[in-house]
Amino acid sequence: MKLSTLPPLLLALSLMGCGSDNDEGQAPTTAPQPQSFPQAEAGFFLNQGESCPESAIHVNMSEAIANRTDICDEMGEWDITRIGENAAIFGNGYGCKVEQNQPQQLANSACKTVYRVESQACPFYTEHVTLAEANDKSKGDADNLCNMLSRDDEVLLSANASMSRPTGFCQTAGQSSGELNASLCKNKLDSVDASSGIDTSQRKVAYVEVNNNDFGNVSCFEQNGEALFDIAVIFAANINYDSTEQKAVLHLNDQVTDLLENNIDKVRTVQAKGTKVVLDILGNHQNAGWSCFADEDSAKDFASQLKNAVDKYGLDGVDIDDEYSKCDSTYEESVPMVVKAIRDAMPDKLITKALFADFNDFQADWNGHKLQDLLDFGWDMRYWSGNCEARLSAYRTLGMSDTKLGVGASTIITSSSQAKNLAQCLEDNNLEGGMMIFNLTKDSYGYIQSVWQGVEQVPNCLK
Repeated sequence: MKLSTLPPLLLALSLMGCGSDNDEGQAPTTAPQPQSFPQAEAGFFLNQGESCPESAIHVNMSEAIANRTDICDEMGEWDITRIGENAAIFGNGYGCKVEQNQPQQLANSACKTVYRVESQACPFYTEHVTLAEANDKSKGDADNLCNMLSRDDEVLLSANASMSRPTGFCQTAGQSSGELNASLCKNKLDSVDASSGIDTSQRKVAYVEVNNNDFGNVSCFEQNGEALFDIAVIFAANINYDSTEQKAVLHLNDQVTDLLENNIDKVRTVQAKGTKVVLDILGNHQNAGWSCFADEDSAKDFASQLKNAVDKYGLDGVDIDDEYSKCDSTYEESVPMVVKAIRDAMPDKLITKALFADFNDFQADWNGHKLQDLLDFGWDMRYWSGNCEARLSAYRTLGMSDTKLGVGASTIITSSSQAKNLAQCLEDNNLEGGMMIFNLTKDSYGYIQSVWQGVEQVPNCLK
């Protein structure tokens, strides 16, 4: 569909442009000035170079997959064209495939026009720009959208997310600050699974960085009137080294202590809705860590400390995060040994693990006990990878059951569309450990709506 064939309202919008930062990098203080838009065939157009021109952004992966034949017909047979999220679509000579993580320099881009509309609704043949697109800094899309805003401006995105420009720089939020009177709308293209999120009952897990975020936000997200998340992880307590006692000790930093000592009601509210709450235990750049236990006595001592904390605060288990330790010595059997001690101390509690660079731990055998048999769940932390099968294949080979395995997506690192693809991959492969969202915040509403269908927020709950 060429732009000239658009209905009158949209054609008029095509003549609305926007300003960009001036030479000093300051945001414009007046409304963007009119300018013409590129001609669009079937809602997209090809542009020379890695970036899209003003008032345009890349076709995203879902759109590229749904429109691959039309896009490839516009490309040369052996061309490779840039699309959103640093992905690419390959010409017909390559089978018109769409692939993620394409770092090579490409000659052209598949783009779509974006319009700033003074309305909450987008006109016919357009739809709101997504939060993931507004956050896509890989090839200039975020900058192009930012340049459509004036200083002190805030505009509506899809799923009630927003983009604002309080200074010369833009920021996004998963939840708009109020009732907005302007939107960023893009040419509408068919997309794979066009409705927001996938329809699934898969297990859902949230990690909350309590140094910066309110743990109570976990209870603010629902699906079909029930708690969205099955498990919530308090991130994070630490393994410290007591040089006097010469042993590993559980350490709660100020923020974790404040939550558990002064705001335990937030934990109880989350649990009351049916969500299990576990405490993440992370290394702390000291001579102590999950791989540092030399003998059974030291492992049992630390397991006893964890049990005391879980019992004292009424928690549902612990999460193992084997990072940031600086042990004088590491031991091959340390992890299965200490996890067996925890299992013996807390047979009815959850023991979960953040999976990353730990294949040796799953190969180790301590007195006939293997890590994969002792854990309840494990979630892979390689957030930059979009293939759940590839991420979990080694764990499956090493004997970790599909009922325990899941993958993680980071709201900072993983785009929402890639997170949705991971959730679908888990569903397709019957991996029951579920989908883990790292860094759940008050602004994550739009993100998780894009992953799962039917996500709602409790009114006036997010903080």
